[in-house]
Amino acid sequence: MLVRNPEAITAGLRVASDGNEWAYDKGMHAVNAADSDLDPHQPAWEGLDAVADTEDQWLDGKAAYLRTEMMGYNDIQGRLGIGGQYTVYNLLDNRVLKVAHNAVSARNELIRQGHDWNDTSLEEIIFRRDEGVVYVQRLCEQSEVAREIFGNPKFNGELGETGVYEQDKLSIPGLEINEMSERAQKEYINKYIQLQLRLWTLGCSEGTFNFQVNAGLNAQGDMVIGDFGEMDFSKEMVAQRIDGPRWEHAWGVTSLSPEMQQWAIERFNKELTPERLDALWGARL
Repeated sequence: MLVRNPEAITAGLRVASDGNEWAYDKGMHAVNAADSDLDPHQPAWEGLDAVADTEDQWLDGKAAYLRTEMMGYNDIQGRLGIGGQYTVYNLLDNRVLKVAHNAVSARNELIRQGHDWNDTSLEEIIFRRDEGVVYVQRLCEQSEVAREIFGNPKFNGELGETGVYEQDKLSIPGLEINEMSERAQKEYINKYIQLQLRLWTLGCSEGTFNFQVNAGLNAQGDMVIGDFGEMDFSKEMVAQRIDGPRWEHAWGVTSLSPEMQQWAIERFNKELTPERLDALWGARL
């Protein structure tokens, strides 16, 4: 069991609860449960799945949970969903909070989602996720364009800089893209292609072409990257994906209707070319 510093935990929960004694008491209850034989993941504490291998990240998870509690949400109402890498919570002002899974939670969720581990190990997935957050944070400190593209993320404040960040809330269609009109689907895919070209100017790319889950539309209807964990930051890697081409086998394309698949592949082939990659890569850095 991880040995934690009681004084650091108490101080961290004080900051997280911001003077709210009720929230502080609930946080200490969770601390005691996590450090005992009790089950810290009983339904009332499902928001604490961000428990990680370091004390800082463990406290960030507590802070994230307490923050949703203080805003009047409970676990079900405040939690938008659970992905393979993050649990996502509603915040005010059209924002969301993303809390990173630890290795155990990530593996359990990825298995539940059907990940077969043939191509990527758990260690690679977590490394890629954390590398992506660090790179995006650095870009957003340098560029207003990057902040817009990545949904105005916030990595600092009382939540700390590890395992938790805020972002604009996005409309992410998933498989519901197939329920959209043909015109709307084409408009969505075209926006994603233009977003990829903008990413190239920042020295990165969305590596999976799963545009209906890793990207989405903000309140203004602009395409934004929602998942920082599947980004490429190497021009050579992006060139390999173009050469594949990766999009022909991406779930984002193969989950479309046959007619829309063909249209999307033709659009990707036309727009995402080696020549454009050479011309755009890193132009805004």
